[in-house]
Amino acid sequence: MQRRNSTVHNGGNGSRSGFTLLEVTVSMAVVSVAFLALARGIERSARVRATEREVTVALQVAEHVMAEVEGTPFDQLWRRYNDDPADDPAEGGQAPGSTRSVEGLSVAGESLPIPTGLLEAGTVTVRLPVVGDGIAAELTELCQDEPLGCPRDLNGDGVLTGGSRAEDHRVLPVEVRVEWGTGNPRQRVSLRTVRANL
Repeated sequence: MQRRNSTVHNGGNGSRSGFTLLEVTVSMAVVSVAFLALARGIERSARVRATEREVTVALQVAEHVMAEVEGTPFDQLWRRYNDDPADDPAEGGQAPGSTRSVEGLSVAGESLPIPTGLLEAGTVTVRLPVVGDGIAAELTELCQDEPLGCPRDLNGDGVLTGGSRAEDHRVLPVEVRVEWGTGNPRQRVSLRTVRANL
């Protein structure tokens, strides 16, 4: 009697073909996590690009306003950039004052093109060493303002004293600050200079 051995082949060398449901599910989960990470990276990159664009535009605005400040005759700086319209050097109280809206901003009679939607709720402030605010603001040597380097001897007599230095200042630190957005704190860029009439 002869015995026969039979074997069944399913595609060669005993290996199986195709994927199991578990393998397909795990592969799809891995691909889904990878796509989610990629989407988050693209979103984050878009936010960074938008913020960089806002900062670039804000710096351009600050540079334009600083050029206006630097082009203003020294004896008109205080009167032009304080908030008291009664002492404006221009007729009819047309000086810009300390704070302006970025929307529709005009610098030295030239309107600045700011793309719609950028610098939302934006303001430009020309900061001087003052105590108080609004019409009551007083140019003083005793102003406590570290970014402006104050307190500071504004009239060059070597003594820091209280009282107004609006009429006899010879040095004037200035900061142009652009702020925008609705967050707290708001986005901000600043440029600083010191004007002198020695």
